[in-house]
Amino acid sequence: MAQYYTVKAGDTLFDIAKAYGVPLEELAKSNRLSDPNRLYVDQVLQIPDAGRPLWYVVRYGDTLSNIAKRYFTTVNALLEKNRLRDPDTIYPGERIRIR
Repeated sequence: MAQYYTVKAGDTLFDIAKAYGVPLEELAKSNRLSDPNRLYVDQVLQIPDAGRPLWYVVRYGDTLSNIAKRYFTTVNALLEKNRLRDPDTIYPGERIRIR
């Protein structure tokens, strides 16, 4: 079932994404927002389904810490979900499950 949020004065897309635990990029993309800094009071946003699995492909220079920060999760949660032992050992091209 789709979930929606009505923008209130002072809201930012970052804050909405964090509140719902969805990546900022995913929230902007699912609502076709060309400028994520431009929200309007009473604008209705569809919140992407947080229940489905979300994967990330590691890029050169990524760390579990910056991936966790980007997706509003923790390094420990990523370690657990991906059965990783060492937070410093990820490789470009590797798929990491976010949720």
